[in-house]
Amino acid sequence: MITYRRLRLACCCMTAVLAWLIAPPVSAQITNVVFSEDFEGTTINPGKFQAAAPFFEGGVGDIAATQHDGMVEFMGTVSQQWWAGATLQVVPTFTISPETNVVFTVDRVQEAGVGTASRSALWIMDSTQTKYILFADVRGEEGWRYNRKIGESGDVPTGGGTILTAFDGGSWDDGGWHQMKAVANGKTVSLYLDDVFGADVKFPYSTLVFHIGSYARANNDVANTFFDNLKIE
Repeated sequence: MITYRRLRLACCCMTAVLAWLIAPPVSAQITNVVFSEDFEGTTINPGKFQAAAPFFEGGVGDIAATQHDGMVEFMGTVSQQWWAGATLQVVPTFTISPETNVVFTVDRVQEAGVGTASRSALWIMDSTQTKYILFADVRGEEGWRYNRKIGESGDVPTGGGTILTAFDGGSWDDGGWHQMKAVANGKTVSLYLDDVFGADVKFPYSTLVFHIGSYARANNDVANTFFDNLKIE
């Protein structure tokens, strides 16, 4: 004989089974490291990086990168203003799909430039390297900010750029260790410092090129920036 209690239990079990069958699948976030460098040793790996100097304001100097003490250091002096600099371009390029973001992180260990102004530079570029976001700590000119060039309203391709107010003043401007992060999805690039959100910046490109580097502003200014632990996921 089927009792009311057994019938109710059977109905509850059936309801649970149906709920499990029709529930939407739980998606797991999968992270895959596709490029990394800890800068150990004394030689910059030419299979990973090539020396470059993306145009910013046309300055000239002898700024260059060396690898030592588990870091990469950019150092040199401006001989012709404005904003001379040098970078290391990450050799592989990275393609974004609707399902796959690209996450770039690097430790800016120290910004130790001397003179009127200097900047620690992370470039996010399109495949032609004519469109860009320049994420930087601009010592001497109000700290963390970005420049953008995509040919649209809101561009500030040179000069001081757009201030990241989330990183304005205090310990953000200490010239010391901070992790710079850029998350690109093919429509925007989200900028973070120490995992604190700074801004979403429109950047509608699906193939990206990355550089790290250092710039100094005026004649006789010295660029001096240290980076470590670069990773792309």
